[in-house]
Amino acid sequence: MSSGAKQSLYIVAEAAAGTTPNNPKWATLPFKSLSLDGAPNKTESDTVVDGRIGRGSYITGLEIAGDIEANASFATYDALLAAAFFNEWKTDALSVGEVRKTFSAVRAYRDIGNYHTFKGLHVAKFALDIPEEGLITFKFTMAGLERSQANAAPAGTVAAAALAEEFTNVGVGEITLDGAPLRGVACVTAFSFELDNGMKAQKCLGAGLSAGKQLEGRATISGSFTVAWSQKSAEIYEKQFANGKLALVVPFGDAAGNKYELSLPVVTVKGSLPSGGADDLLSTQFEYTVQDVSPVLKRVAKP
Repeated sequence: MSSGAKQSLYIVAEAAAGTTPNNPKWATLPFKSLSLDGAPNKTESDTVVDGRIGRGSYITGLEIAGDIEANASFATYDALLAAAFFNEWKTDALSVGEVRKTFSAVRAYRDIGNYHTFKGLHVAKFALDIPEEGLITFKFTMAGLERSQANAAPAGTVAAAALAEEFTNVGVGEITLDGAPLRGVACVTAFSFELDNGMKAQKCLGAGLSAGKQLEGRATISGSFTVAWSQKSAEIYEKQFANGKLALVVPFGDAAGNKYELSLPVVTVKGSLPSGGADDLLSTQFEYTVQDVSPVLKRVAKP
């Protein structure tokens, strides 16, 4: 029997995709939920035999994928954020680039001595969710190349989890639209962001179940924000009928002053008129799509 309190996620950056470094220095990564796994693909035999019983199915592929969902905190997930943007942190800022970053990871069930290693992990998607009330979350959807299982801990050293103060809705700063603060003219109650790298597995004959490569495609960036209905909200609503462009900046951080600032220089929106009862507060959700210019994620450490 295994306890949920005795599971861990170890992770280390790779120099070459699919190759765990020699004597790796594993970092223990805090998480909220974890679905990283291998799923075999099967093909049903269509052979006709002298009977009514089919010949079953055969393993013809393997998908290595899953989500790492975590409560956001400063600096804890910066390596994964860089991988999601396919870029390096430059002067404490990230934009979408073409720098491939991969990881090896281990799902450890320590109390029963069971360890599952995944190699060549790319960040296929990254999602940010800021709720009206609650903890801000990061979600990293991973896509990998191969897996293995062992009954002993992986080689190398394992560092304890680095714990930092978690972000909440209270830590959201001044949201701006087209350079002007929204406070006083519009009330944003929730915000989400998703970066999809369009990953596809390239499978090569002769490699067994391992995927030859994970290749990125076009970056699709979208999300939503919910706004209390007001004159300013009505102006945003009208933008969709002329394919109008907006610029959004959303800062979020902790009580100590550490923060990230997500800038979306060019987005288009679509939304619906609000509806509700006599006792309701009217609001509407705008879905947005980033175009032409990369979003920029900045990190600012406390003074």
